[in-house]
Amino acid sequence: MRKGAVWMSEDLEGGHLLGTFSGVHDTGGARPRDAFSDLPIEDALAWARARADYVCVEIVYTRYSAGAKPLSDYPEWPPHDLPALVRRRPPGEEWRDRTDDDAPIAWAVVAWVERADCSVPERADWDGAVAALAAQAGADSWDTEELDASIAAMERALRRAKPGEAAGWVSWGHAAYRLRFTVEAPTRARALEAIRRRCVPPDGLTLTLEAEPSARSAD
Repeated sequence: MRKGAVWMSEDLEGGHLLGTFSGVHDTGGARPRDAFSDLPIEDALAWARARADYVCVEIVYTRYSAGAKPLSDYPEWPPHDLPALVRRRPPGEEWRDRTDDDAPIAWAVVAWVERADCSVPERADWDGAVAALAAQAGADSWDTEELDASIAAMERALRRAKPGEAAGWVSWGHAAYRLRFTVEAPTRARALEAIRRRCVPPDGLTLTLEAEPSARSAD
């Protein structure tokens, strides 16, 4: 007897979609009634449809209805642009496989500049040094948005602390200045290397770099 729903999704490992699927048979109990893993799509669908009228297939972060009865408002499986279900990068992450032999593309690089001792920098002490660093390194822009949020969180904690008590505080951003760059390079590693050579912080400050393809890149 078919009952409940089967929820299945494409397997992901090491940043690659694998072209195989895993899923569970949910019958409303505390635990799934049954489960499967590492099956090709045809076998996974057969497994699911034998157990439930409602089947959900999740692929590339989108859910589809693939059972005998429609599930929620999910579009019907299969999508019209279903890719070949083989080991591959998720859409938009193909750049991770680029090599030095590829043509350069534009990379958006962010340099986070913060105190070497990990404390929150005093704006009055460091604004001038960071402005000079941004100009020397040829940054597209720089800002203090996340640093200001960290300073504000610290100041709120200090105001709430009782006399004699340590003020604990949490900020979800970077307690750092943000410098933005655009650089042409074949790979992310080369883009980071180029900015690391150009952007050398003064004593007392450290540098952390992030990079991803620029929105204008066609890759």
